[in-house]
Amino acid sequence: MIENVKIQFYKISKCGYYRYGADTPDFGNISGILQDMYLWVHDHNKLLSETCTYEIEDGEDELKAYCFDIVRNNTDDYLVVLWNETATNDGRVVTVNGNQTVGDADVNFTDIPEGSIPGYASYFWFIPERNIFASIRFHHSLLIGKSALDRYFKEFSAKFTSNVVVEENEEGAEIIGYTDIDGEVNKLSADFKSFLYRKPGQIEYIQENRDSIRKVIRKNE
Repeated sequence: MIENVKIQFYKISKCGYYRYGADTPDFGNISGILQDMYLWVHDHNKLLSETCTYEIEDGEDELKAYCFDIVRNNTDDYLVVLWNETATNDGRVVTVNGNQTVGDADVNFTDIPEGSIPGYASYFWFIPERNIFASIRFHHSLLIGKSALDRYFKEFSAKFTSNVVVEENEEGAEIIGYTDIDGEVNKLSADFKSFLYRKPGQIEYIQENRDSIRKVIRKNE
C-alpha cells in the first residue's frame, strides 16, 4: 500500500556541551550523540519503559517520550522513532461523545492494559553529515512531536552519553561534569536546539519582493 507522507526539514543549531553563554560547543555533535543513543537503547534488551530521558515535574504540561526504535543505515543516517505519551486519568483513557449537546455529553473511561503506554509515534530522519533532520508525518498523524524530540535529545545528552562523568556517593550517583577524549572533566551544560530549515532561495525571493506584499492569507479547514 502506498501512503503519502509530509517531510519537513530542521537545522540543528545547538548540539553538544557548552560553556556558559557560548554558541560553539567545547565538544559533542549529533553524530556522536546518535551513536551513543543507538548503543544505549539496544543495550541488554532495554525495555521501552526504561528509555525516557527525563522526569515530569509537578505543574508541567508536557508528558514523557520514549524511544520506540532507532535504526542506522550504511551511510550513518539514522531513523529515530519516539513514542509520545498521551494523557490518562488514573490509568484509563478518557473520551467524550462528540455527537451529544454541550453540557450533556457522556464521558467514557477505557481501562489501559497493565504495562501499556497510550500515545502516538513520531518519526525523524537524521542526516548527521549535513547537521539536519527531517520529521516524517504520515497522512493519518496529526502531531509531529518535534518539541518532545528536542527535549529528549537535550536530556539524553545531559545524562546518558559516553561524555557524562558520574561520581558515586552515599545517595547513589551524581553527574559531576563532561569529558571528551582527553579525559579532563569540564563543568559544561548539555544543549540541543533546532529550527525549521527553509530553502535560501525562497527566503531571498520574499525579502527582495517584500514591498509588493499587501496581505498574508492563512488557510484553515
